[in-house]
Amino acid sequence: MDKAMIPTGEISTLGFSEPRPIAGASFDTGFRLAGVREAFLRSGELRLCYWQDSQFPFLQVFIPPARQSIALEPMTQYRCLPTVLARACKMLRPGAKLAGLGRDRRL
Repeated sequence: MDKAMIPTGEISTLGFSEPRPIAGASFDTGFRLAGVREAFLRSGELRLCYWQDSQFPFLQVFIPPARQSIALEPMTQYRCLPTVLARACKMLRPGAKLAGLGRDRRL
């Protein structure tokens, strides 16, 4: 995505191929999760592992400006537009449902 939130087709880890602090970082960002679909958060002594099943290969992360919360949203696709990511799109007929599992746990 460019600064105007227009998909560029470029895929990047944004420096998150290894754990690192997110303090001060802005997020309204989608991530494609490869292999194990887990996200880890840690703040002081509190640790959280967020997991989602393979029905949701993408994770949208949002931190509002006040930084008092974080939103982790499982996604079946990330903005299905004619980009490299569009191959993962799932199409549902009217009235159809898609279910999956997700959980969080303290470590």
